[in-house]
Amino acid sequence: MNGLMWVTVVTLVDQLSKFFIVRSVEQGESIEVWGRFFQITQAHNHGGAFGVFQNNEEAGNWITLVASLISIGILGALFSGRVQDRTLKSGLVLIAGGAIGNLIDRFHYGYVIDFLHFSYLPHFNFPVFNVADTAIVVGTGLVVLSLLKRREEPQEASSNETTGSL
Repeated sequence: MNGLMWVTVVTLVDQLSKFFIVRSVEQGESIEVWGRFFQITQAHNHGGAFGVFQNNEEAGNWITLVASLISIGILGALFSGRVQDRTLKSGLVLIAGGAIGNLIDRFHYGYVIDFLHFSYLPHFNFPVFNVADTAIVVGTGLVVLSLLKRREEPQEASSNETTGSL
């Protein structure tokens, strides 16, 4: 499958998971999956990822605009075929698919549906998030890994050239 097809798969998995949650769990309701450590909790996020700027609708609008522009840029790069590195391509696919999934929520509901909730109270209570957020975070990690890998390659080549000339 090409990159654009995978973006569609990531977006569909995100949207189907949210469709199921909206139909099965009331807003604010928590269902324990693995005790209090992992719960399904439907939450409406009007701000940014992981509840940042939660009560600031204007910030949410800016986030939507920036995410839209980034998604368009990533889709353009994937469509052009210029991205050849598999790690970079996988990261971009995950970022674009996740961003599009959250954008669909923002346009449809005016907020993003979150539902994955991890906590170990009272010491740890991670903000509620969704499949799209997970794709964006993992995708960003892959992009950083690809860039670090690419950054190391020229150094290795130049040090091999130096060593070879001795």
